[in-house]
Amino acid sequence: MRRLARGFTLIELMISLTVLAIILTVAVPSMATMLQNARLASAASDAVSVLNTARSYAINHRATITVTPVSAWIDGFRVEQGDTELLQIEGTGLPASSTTDNITFLATGIITASPDWALTLCDARGKGRLVTVAKSGAIAVAAIDAGCTL
Repeated sequence: MRRLARGFTLIELMISLTVLAIILTVAVPSMATMLQNARLASAASDAVSVLNTARSYAINHRATITVTPVSAWIDGFRVEQGDTELLQIEGTGLPASSTTDNITFLATGIITASPDWALTLCDARGKGRLVTVAKSGAIAVAAIDAGCTL
């Protein structure tokens, strides 16, 4: 009686590895793009979160609250009431610039900047996010699909 061979032949293994290599060739570049997009979205989300927190604190405590960069926006955000630091958030590592060096929320939730305050976040591909705060304190995020430079 003949015994049945178990396992894979060398040809079956080679074909499987070839198919895997083709799939990886297609998947890896799109995964890198997805990670870059996620990093941008996360950086914008962090900025919006800090700004919302500062505005809420200003309204709830009837205080003037200022958001400033740690040393530069790339390094993080600092939320202050006068000379007292309330919160510091680590930066995302993405280059960023703003229309002014800081943003101040009054006790009513409006900002002192006129007309709007903006923070631009860019990545190496030239894509980015524009976080804007209207005079009323409303915060919005818009995508910059190409040509994002600081």
